[in-house]
Amino acid sequence: CGHARNAAWGDSISRLLEASGYDNLREYYINDAGNQIVMLGESLTARYFEHFGKEYPLPEDGYHAQDIIDIADAIAETDGDRWLYEEDAEKRLEYFKKEGVRRELKKIEKDLEMFGVRFDSWMHETFFYENGGERINAVLERMQRMGLTYEKDGALWFRSSEYGDDKDRVLKKSDGYYTYMTPDIANHIYKYERGYDL
Repeated sequence: CGHARNAAWGDSISRLLEASGYDNLREYYINDAGNQIVMLGESLTARYFEHFGKEYPLPEDGYHAQDIIDIADAIAETDGDRWLYEEDAEKRLEYFKKEGVRRELKKIEKDLEMFGVRFDSWMHETFFYENGGERINAVLERMQRMGLTYEKDGALWFRSSEYGDDKDRVLKKSDGYYTYMTPDIANHIYKYERGYDL
């Protein structure tokens, strides 16, 4: 429900801006990084192995829905059993992550087209992790210089409560992983760098 509502809301705002003469960019931000994508890859791998009657652990916090089974079956049909014999587990996981995102994105594009919503640009979250996450690191350094962050309990925090939030938010967890908010901030900075001022 939320995704459909957000698409309708964003499309309506875009139409209003365009009708008012604004140079408006319709951009879809693809969350294709982080733990949810690892779980997607692992879930697809497990279902792919299952397709061939082989054992592979399905993560408890992975994805168990029918569409994951369908995608794994489709990969098995196009690729055959080659991934059963891949010795490099990381290479196999990367393939299933990328293929899972690609196939899920095709479904999203089809749904949006039926819904009458169009996009000009597709921005991947993984873009912000390229080159060792230099864009994310630059944002965190900038925020530190501005006095917007502090460390507590081994994590890096954003002083968001100073801007009306009900509490401060974690940017980098104690395990070294970023929260959703961190690449999102880098994404918004990148919009300004590309000349968008609102």
